[in-house]
Amino acid sequence: MSAEPKHFPPLRWIINQPYLLLSLTSLFWAGNIVLARFVAGHVPPLTLSCVRWIGAFILLWPFAKEHLRRDWRTLRAHLPLMLLLSASGSMMLVPFAWWEMLSGFGPKVDLLTAATLAYVVIFPSTLAYLCFNRGIMLIGPNRAAPFLHLVPVFGSVMAIVLLGEQPKLFHVIGYALVLAGVVIASRQGSARG
Repeated sequence: MSAEPKHFPPLRWIINQPYLLLSLTSLFWAGNIVLARFVAGHVPPLTLSCVRWIGAFILLWPFAKEHLRRDWRTLRAHLPLMLLLSASGSMMLVPFAWWEMLSGFGPKVDLLTAATLAYVVIFPSTLAYLCFNRGIMLIGPNRAAPFLHLVPVFGSVMAIVLLGEQPKLFHVIGYALVLAGVVIASRQGSARG
């Protein structure tokens, strides 16, 4: 008897559509960028980033804990390198946080607004990583990689629609070039790229 998990039929269809999953990944990541731009000046970047990563950790923990337990020996062997990489990411935020304090941005933050925005950011981030990993599993990393170029396409479309940016000719040319590249790259190679 098969141990394959049972899914609601539409969900079963979606999780087997690599191009849709990879496009959704880019859409979610672009949405995070547009949202971050929208809240600039309302929520400190360090606060939004911190809440986002803590929330993503909590949401992803049920999916990751078995892999962490299984691979712990390998992770522990490379722990110094992993700590260095994670710390260097935090250290890159310090100059920006210092600049925010010096520029007069006060520590007062509307916690309800911050919590709501963090939830919105965390949810698409988690969905994006799940979609991205499933898309790579279905078609391989070589054929999945070009879909990352859709992030600026989705981001600029959302900025035009939601933030009132003016569409320009270079947007249209850029969209056409990116979409053509994604279509060409996704049609080449084998099913596992």
